Amino acid sequence: MAKQLGPDQVALFCENMGMMYQAGIQTDEAVQLIAQDSGSSALQDILQTTTELMDLKGETLPMALRDEGSFPAHATKMMEIAEQSGRLEETMFALGDYYLAQKRFQDRMRSALLYPMILLVLMTIVLLILALQVLPIFSEVYASMAGQVSAASLSYASIAQTVSYVAVVIVLIVGIFFLVGACFAYFGKTTTTVSRMFDTLPFTKSASYTSALARAMTAFATFSASGISPEDALASITSEIGNAQLRERFESCTALIMEGHSFAQAAFENEVLDPLYGRMLINSERSGTFDNTLAYLATLISEDAERQTDQIVSTIEPICAAFLTVAVALALIAIVVPLVGILGAMG
Repeated sequence: MAKQLGPDQVALFCENMGMMYQAGIQTDEAVQLIAQDSGSSALQDILQTTTELMDLKGETLPMALRDEGSFPAHATKMMEIAEQSGRLEETMFALGDYYLAQKRFQDRMRSALLYPMILLVLMTIVLLILALQVLPIFSEVYASMAGQVSAASLSYASIAQTVSYVAVVIVLIVGIFFLVGACFAYFGKTTTTVSRMFDTLPFTKSASYTSALARAMTAFATFSASGISPEDALASITSEIGNAQLRERFESCTALIMEGHSFAQAAFENEVLDPLYGRMLINSERSGTFDNTLAYLATLISEDAERQTDQIVSTIEPICAAFLTVAVALALIAIVVPLVGILGAMG
């Protein structure tokens, strides 16, 4: 299976194709020009294979990209439908904007996980040194003083050491969680155990839903502007949604649209959008400004998703720092307090 291109490369290709179409350049020539200007990157090899498929088999650009296998299925399907409706130029620009938004979202998720992960790694190293190197030495000292100090002092030392070991275990578990999450974010996984946890945790559930909604609405606005029917647009978008709650609501919207409802009505009834946004969308259908309002709402929801993500990041970092500080403090107390008690008993 061919390796999938990143959203930044897909966005670059789509933007360039849009400008080529705007300049009146034919599809095969445009693809060849972009391939030549791509240097020795993976994109060049992909576009060369695409050109061969177009020349030898007479395939259209969407068919060739789909057969090559490196472009997202969402992008190739949109190109195919836009080609049939004669809106390929507008769709290419819209796809460029969509995948640039995807890239920005991935970057925000990576930055959200990077700092806490580094902090966890450093603090875990400190705790491991304390637990594996320092505490055993003090344990031997306490054991050698068994006949010189009270049993209470030694029991305090044992309890304190146990507490420090528990702190190390907790930090390791949290560190593994962040490490796995960071790996998923950097390798671009969309439907994973970690992402499903973000969908259900109380303090991340809303932001996860809003982020998924922002991507879905941006895609739907792109489809709508390209003249694609709502049912075809929803069929393509729903398969790409990782958030279970939003996916179920979009499936319900599809069922209502098949019964004759408009997308705005279906979205309002299924509470896909905030009620105020849903009412705006319904009014836009009546006033004939649906596409403009849809694009405006997609922008508003994207900004709201960014704001919620930033709030989570700004909350996670101090909580993580406070948690690790307490864990290290417990490990130090495990060393100092029993020692003070024993020295006091000896004095």
